[in-house]
Amino acid sequence: ERVTLTTFLSTKMAAVQESAANSQIQQIPLSQLSIQQLDQIKRDIEQEISVLSDSLNALKSAQQKFSDSLDNLTLISKENEGKALMVPITSSMYIPGIMDTSEKVLVDIGTGYYAEKSVDEAKKYFRRKIEFVAKQIDKVHPALSEKSKIRNALIEELSSKVSQHMAQQAPKNPVVKPVK
Repeated sequence: ERVTLTTFLSTKMAAVQESAANSQIQQIPLSQLSIQQLDQIKRDIEQEISVLSDSLNALKSAQQKFSDSLDNLTLISKENEGKALMVPITSSMYIPGIMDTSEKVLVDIGTGYYAEKSVDEAKKYFRRKIEFVAKQIDKVHPALSEKSKIRNALIEELSSKVSQHMAQQAPKNPVVKPVK
């Protein structure tokens, strides 16, 4: 089964939304948690930050691909009809081709399906996709920022508790031996 960028993004966004929903379940003051609990929560938050960062990177990559496709549509003109060109098969593989017409293009709409559209329709399609992805990016940024703040608070509390624990473990009156 071929996974398209749209399918990938939909899956990532579902994970992001689930992550955001799960983070609002319960509030407990960090000072009431043990070092082990703080450490476990910190690891969980770091995992969520990783998922959000991966999602953000995937969204930015998708936005760039849609933007590149939109830019490429501006190169299509009557003057180029009948001229040789390199046709992208993948992001790194091209085959030689000849531009047949400048009036219609094939647009990958996902899951192995292509739609024939006029250049203007294709431009509108890519603009809509760019706008949609931008909105998704705008949803991920606050979640990522919030998770980072939580992680920083956890690190601060964890550091404080570890220092406190180390101070309690240190001997009250250390014996100092003279150096000979």
